[in-house]
Amino acid sequence: QGIRKSDLGADLSVFADCDILVTHVPPFKTKTSQSVVGRVKKDWGDKILYDALKKHLLRPRYLLCGHVEDPVAIRDCLFGVEIVNPGTKHNSSVPNHEIIAIEN
Repeated sequence: QGIRKSDLGADLSVFADCDILVTHVPPFKTKTSQSVVGRVKKDWGDKILYDALKKHLLRPRYLLCGHVEDPVAIRDCLFGVEIVNPGTKHNSSVPNHEIIAIEN
């Protein structure tokens, strides 16, 4: 579901300086939030999360997410944040995953 409108009154500052943020839904306007349905590209991303990143209320180095099963891209960058959504392969015995090299 992502960040709900009711969370807007919540203090997001407790997450402001975390290095790695894990959310269910990717932020809006990223290749990790978009998939092609038929011939149409649909954005499933979270607009409130997008705004929080844009306004630097949240400043993670990495944002790990899911929800979009077949994203246009597994990785994208938004406002200096590396976003990773490995997607899903329903017929695979190994869950989709992405290796992230974290530097100090």
